[in-house]
Amino acid sequence: MRTWIGVGVLGLVTSGCGLVTAREAREAVVEAARSSGYQRVTDTPIELTTTVTLGDRVEAATEALADWWRSQAACAEVTVEGAAVRVDHGVLDDGCTWQGRGWQGVHTLTLTDLGPPIALEHRWEGFGDDLTTVDGIARVRWDLDALERQVITDLDWATDDRTTAVTGEHAYRLLDPDLGLLGGVVLDGSRSWEVAQAPWDLQMEGIELRWVDPAPQAGTFTVTTPRGAEVGITFRRVGPATIRATVDGTRRSWSFDVTLVGVELVEG
Repeated sequence: MRTWIGVGVLGLVTSGCGLVTAREAREAVVEAARSSGYQRVTDTPIELTTTVTLGDRVEAATEALADWWRSQAACAEVTVEGAAVRVDHGVLDDGCTWQGRGWQGVHTLTLTDLGPPIALEHRWEGFGDDLTTVDGIARVRWDLDALERQVITDLDWATDDRTTAVTGEHAYRLLDPDLGLLGGVVLDGSRSWEVAQAPWDLQMEGIELRWVDPAPQAGTFTVTTPRGAEVGITFRRVGPATIRATVDGTRRSWSFDVTLVGVELVEG
Protein backbone atom coordinates (compact mmCIF):
# COMPACT_ATOMS: atom_id res chain seq x y z
CA MET A 1 0.00 0.00 0.00
CA ARG A 2 1.34 3.42 -0.84
CA THR A 3 1.69 5.79 2.09
CA TRP A 4 0.81 9.49 2.01
CA ILE A 5 1.86 11.55 5.01
CA GLY A 6 1.48 15.20 5.97
CA VAL A 7 4.27 17.69 6.41
CA GLY A 8 5.02 20.79 8.43
CA VAL A 9 6.91 22.44 11.30
CA LEU A 10 5.40 21.83 14.71
CA GLY A 11 6.81 20.67 18.02
CA LEU A 12 5.70 17.73 20.11
CA VAL A 13 3.31 18.85 22.85
CA THR A 14 2.65 16.43 25.70
CA SER A 15 -0.14 16.05 28.22
CA GLY A 16 0.12 14.62 31.69
CA CYS A 17 0.91 11.28 30.08
CA GLY A 18 4.52 12.35 29.50
CA LEU A 19 6.73 12.53 26.42
CA VAL A 20 6.02 10.50 23.33
CA THR A 21 8.44 7.61 22.81
CA ALA A 22 10.18 6.68 19.57
CA ARG A 23 7.74 3.79 19.13
CA GLU A 24 4.77 6.14 19.60
CA ALA A 25 6.32 8.68 17.22
CA ARG A 26 6.65 6.04 14.52
CA GLU A 27 3.10 4.86 15.18
CA ALA A 28 1.83 8.42 14.72
CA VAL A 29 3.65 8.70 11.38
CA VAL A 30 2.28 5.34 10.19
CA GLU A 31 -1.30 6.12 11.28
CA ALA A 32 -1.21 9.55 9.61
CA ALA A 33 0.17 7.87 6.48
CA ARG A 34 -2.63 5.32 6.40
CA SER A 35 -5.38 7.88 6.88
CA SER A 36 -4.09 10.06 4.05
CA GLY A 37 -3.34 7.18 1.71
CA TYR A 38 -6.99 6.18 1.59
CA GLN A 39 -7.88 9.47 -0.14
CA ARG A 40 -6.41 8.45 -3.47
CA VAL A 41 -9.50 6.29 -4.07
CA THR A 42 -12.17 8.94 -3.46
CA ASP A 43 -10.45 12.18 -4.46
CA THR A 44 -10.41 11.24 -8.16
CA PRO A 45 -14.19 10.76 -8.59
CA ILE A 46 -14.90 13.78 -6.37
CA GLU A 47 -12.63 16.14 -8.27
CA LEU A 48 -13.54 14.92 -11.75
CA THR A 49 -17.24 15.32 -10.99
CA THR A 50 -16.75 18.99 -10.10
CA THR A 51 -15.52 19.63 -13.65
CA VAL A 52 -18.82 18.60 -15.28
CA THR A 53 -20.94 21.40 -16.76
CA LEU A 54 -24.41 20.99 -15.26
CA GLY A 55 -27.80 22.19 -16.47
CA ASP A 56 -29.97 24.63 -14.52
CA ARG A 57 -32.59 21.97 -13.68
CA VAL A 58 -32.13 18.80 -11.64
CA GLU A 59 -33.14 16.55 -14.56
CA ALA A 60 -30.70 18.19 -16.96
CA ALA A 61 -27.91 18.26 -14.39
CA THR A 62 -28.40 14.59 -13.54
CA GLU A 63 -28.32 13.57 -17.20
CA ALA A 64 -25.14 15.61 -17.67
CA LEU A 65 -23.50 13.71 -14.79
CA ALA A 66 -24.66 10.38 -16.22
CA ASP A 67 -23.40 11.20 -19.73
CA TRP A 68 -20.04 12.27 -18.35
CA TRP A 69 -19.60 9.03 -16.42
CA ARG A 70 -20.60 6.98 -19.46
CA SER A 71 -17.87 8.74 -21.44
CA GLN A 72 -15.24 8.27 -18.72
CA ALA A 73 -15.95 4.71 -17.56
CA ALA A 74 -17.29 3.01 -20.66
CA CYS A 75 -17.32 -0.50 -19.17
CA ALA A 76 -19.30 0.57 -16.07
CA GLU A 77 -23.08 0.37 -15.94
CA VAL A 78 -24.53 3.88 -15.50
CA THR A 79 -28.20 4.36 -14.57
CA VAL A 80 -30.31 7.37 -13.53
CA GLU A 81 -33.10 7.46 -10.95
CA GLY A 82 -34.48 10.89 -10.07
CA ALA A 83 -31.58 13.11 -8.95
CA ALA A 84 -29.21 10.14 -8.52
CA VAL A 85 -26.66 8.62 -10.89
CA ARG A 86 -25.51 5.07 -10.11
CA VAL A 87 -22.16 3.93 -11.53
CA ASP A 88 -21.56 0.18 -11.14
CA HIS A 89 -17.98 -0.91 -11.86
CA GLY A 90 -18.73 -4.58 -11.25
CA VAL A 91 -15.89 -6.69 -9.77
CA LEU A 92 -12.16 -6.65 -10.45
CA ASP A 93 -12.35 -9.89 -12.45
CA ASP A 94 -14.56 -8.07 -14.98
CA GLY A 95 -11.48 -6.15 -16.11
CA CYS A 96 -13.26 -2.79 -15.93
CA THR A 97 -10.54 -0.12 -16.05
CA TRP A 98 -10.76 3.58 -15.30
CA GLN A 99 -7.98 6.15 -14.90
CA GLY A 100 -5.51 3.42 -15.84
CA ARG A 101 -6.48 1.02 -13.01
CA GLY A 102 -8.99 -1.75 -12.38
CA TRP A 103 -12.03 -0.78 -10.28
CA GLN A 104 -14.88 -2.49 -8.50
CA GLY A 105 -18.03 -1.59 -6.57
CA VAL A 106 -20.77 1.01 -6.85
CA HIS A 107 -20.53 4.81 -6.76
CA THR A 108 -23.80 6.75 -6.49
CA LEU A 109 -23.96 10.54 -6.98
CA THR A 110 -27.02 12.47 -5.79
CA LEU A 111 -27.59 16.16 -6.50
CA THR A 112 -28.94 17.85 -3.36
CA ASP A 113 -28.63 21.52 -4.41
CA LEU A 114 -27.88 23.18 -7.74
CA GLY A 115 -26.72 26.25 -5.83
CA PRO A 116 -24.61 28.12 -6.04
CA PRO A 117 -22.82 26.50 -4.39
CA ILE A 118 -23.62 23.11 -5.88
CA ALA A 119 -24.11 20.31 -3.32
CA LEU A 120 -23.56 16.69 -4.25
CA GLU A 121 -23.55 13.52 -2.16
CA HIS A 122 -21.21 10.68 -3.12
CA ARG A 123 -22.04 7.24 -1.76
CA TRP A 124 -19.66 4.30 -2.19
CA GLU A 125 -20.41 0.60 -1.74
CA GLY A 126 -17.37 -1.68 -1.97
CA PHE A 127 -15.79 0.88 -4.30
CA GLY A 128 -12.07 0.83 -4.96
CA ASP A 129 -9.16 -0.95 -6.59
CA ASP A 130 -6.98 -3.95 -5.73
CA LEU A 131 -5.45 -2.17 -2.71
CA THR A 132 -8.27 -0.31 -0.97
CA THR A 133 -12.07 -0.29 -0.96
CA VAL A 134 -14.46 2.19 0.67
CA ASP A 135 -18.03 2.21 1.95
CA GLY A 136 -19.77 5.41 3.08
CA ILE A 137 -20.57 8.95 2.00
CA ALA A 138 -18.91 12.25 1.16
CA ARG A 139 -20.88 15.50 0.93
CA VAL A 140 -19.25 18.02 -1.40
CA ARG A 141 -20.04 21.70 -1.98
CA TRP A 142 -18.44 23.88 -4.64
CA ASP A 143 -19.06 26.83 -6.91
CA LEU A 144 -18.30 26.39 -10.61
CA ASP A 145 -15.94 29.37 -10.45
CA ALA A 146 -14.40 28.48 -7.07
CA LEU A 147 -10.97 26.91 -6.74
CA GLU A 148 -11.82 25.24 -3.44
CA ARG A 149 -14.14 22.36 -2.61
CA GLN A 150 -15.68 21.70 0.85
CA VAL A 151 -15.87 17.99 1.71
CA ILE A 152 -17.45 16.22 4.71
CA THR A 153 -16.83 12.46 4.91
CA ASP A 154 -18.03 9.44 6.90
CA LEU A 155 -16.29 6.40 5.45
CA ASP A 156 -15.16 2.84 6.20
CA TRP A 157 -11.87 1.99 4.52
CA ALA A 158 -10.77 -1.62 4.00
CA THR A 159 -7.33 -2.99 3.12
CA ASP A 160 -5.94 -6.51 3.36
CA ASP A 161 -5.12 -6.16 7.05
CA ARG A 162 -7.88 -4.01 8.57
CA THR A 163 -11.01 -1.90 8.22
CA THR A 164 -10.95 1.68 9.58
CA ALA A 165 -13.87 4.05 10.17
CA VAL A 166 -12.78 7.60 9.29
CA THR A 167 -14.68 10.88 9.57
CA GLY A 168 -13.41 14.20 8.31
CA GLU A 169 -14.13 17.73 7.21
CA HIS A 170 -11.75 19.51 4.92
CA ALA A 171 -11.30 21.95 2.05
CA TYR A 172 -9.12 21.13 -0.89
CA ARG A 173 -7.93 22.78 -4.06
CA LEU A 174 -5.72 21.72 -6.92
CA LEU A 175 -2.02 22.31 -6.41
CA ASP A 176 -1.60 23.09 -10.12
CA PRO A 177 -4.94 23.75 -11.89
CA ASP A 178 -3.30 23.33 -15.31
CA LEU A 179 -2.25 19.77 -14.45
CA GLY A 180 -5.46 18.85 -12.64
CA LEU A 181 -5.25 15.88 -10.27
CA LEU A 182 -1.92 14.84 -11.76
CA GLY A 183 -0.43 17.96 -10.17
CA GLY A 184 -1.73 17.09 -6.71
CA VAL A 185 -4.02 18.78 -4.18
CA VAL A 186 -3.75 21.04 -1.13
CA LEU A 187 -5.74 20.06 2.00
CA ASP A 188 -6.81 21.95 5.13
CA GLY A 189 -9.12 20.55 7.81
CA SER A 190 -9.50 17.62 10.20
CA ARG A 191 -9.84 13.85 10.28
CA SER A 192 -10.60 11.31 13.05
CA TRP A 193 -10.48 7.50 13.25
CA GLU A 194 -10.13 4.62 15.73
CA VAL A 195 -7.74 1.67 15.94
CA ALA A 196 -8.77 -1.09 18.39
CA GLN A 197 -11.21 1.41 19.97
CA ALA A 198 -8.37 3.90 20.49
CA PRO A 199 -9.16 7.34 18.97
CA TRP A 200 -6.81 9.29 16.72
CA ASP A 201 -7.29 12.88 15.56
CA LEU A 202 -5.50 14.72 12.75
CA GLN A 203 -5.43 18.43 11.92
CA MET A 204 -4.23 19.44 8.45
CA GLU A 205 -2.87 22.80 7.35
CA GLY A 206 -1.57 23.40 3.85
CA ILE A 207 -0.96 19.72 3.14
CA GLU A 208 0.34 19.28 -0.42
CA LEU A 209 -0.33 15.79 -1.79
CA ARG A 210 1.02 14.53 -5.09
CA TRP A 211 -0.11 10.99 -5.86
CA VAL A 212 3.26 10.04 -7.39
CA ASP A 213 5.08 10.72 -4.08
CA PRO A 214 5.30 8.47 -0.99
CA ALA A 215 4.35 11.43 1.24
CA PRO A 216 3.09 15.01 0.97
CA GLN A 217 5.70 17.55 0.04
CA ALA A 218 4.61 20.44 2.30
CA GLY A 219 2.15 21.47 5.02
CA THR A 220 1.48 20.64 8.68
CA PHE A 221 -0.07 17.64 10.43
CA THR A 222 -0.92 17.77 14.13
CA VAL A 223 -1.74 14.26 15.35
CA THR A 224 -3.45 13.65 18.70
CA THR A 225 -2.58 10.13 19.90
CA PRO A 226 -4.93 7.87 21.88
CA ARG A 227 -3.25 8.94 25.14
CA GLY A 228 -3.81 12.62 24.44
CA ALA A 229 -0.36 13.76 23.29
CA GLU A 230 -0.18 16.14 20.31
CA VAL A 231 2.50 15.15 17.80
CA GLY A 232 3.85 17.58 15.24
CA ILE A 233 5.46 16.07 12.13
CA THR A 234 7.77 17.86 9.69
CA PHE A 235 8.74 16.52 6.29
CA ARG A 236 11.34 17.29 3.65
CA ARG A 237 12.30 15.57 0.43
CA VAL A 238 15.64 13.74 0.56
CA GLY A 239 15.33 11.85 -2.71
CA PRO A 240 13.10 11.46 -5.77
CA ALA A 241 10.91 8.93 -3.93
CA THR A 242 11.92 9.48 -0.30
CA ILE A 243 10.48 11.93 2.23
CA ARG A 244 12.04 12.48 5.66
CA ALA A 245 9.52 12.80 8.50
CA THR A 246 10.77 14.43 11.69
CA VAL A 247 8.79 14.22 14.92
CA ASP A 248 9.99 16.92 17.30
CA GLY A 249 9.73 16.65 21.10
CA THR A 250 10.42 18.99 23.96
CA ARG A 251 13.54 16.97 24.78
CA ARG A 252 13.92 14.56 21.88
CA SER A 253 13.19 14.28 18.17
CA TRP A 254 13.09 11.38 15.72
CA SER A 255 13.42 11.24 11.95
CA PHE A 256 11.91 8.60 9.67
CA ASP A 257 12.41 8.01 5.96
CA VAL A 258 9.13 7.37 4.17
CA THR A 259 9.18 5.41 0.91
CA LEU A 260 6.71 3.30 -1.04
CA VAL A 261 7.86 0.22 0.89
CA GLY A 262 7.49 1.59 4.43
CA VAL A 263 8.72 3.85 7.23
CA GLU A 264 12.27 3.48 8.64
CA LEU A 265 13.84 5.20 11.66
CA VAL A 266 17.02 7.00 10.56
CA GLU A 267 17.80 9.32 13.50
CA GLY A 268 16.74 9.67 17.12
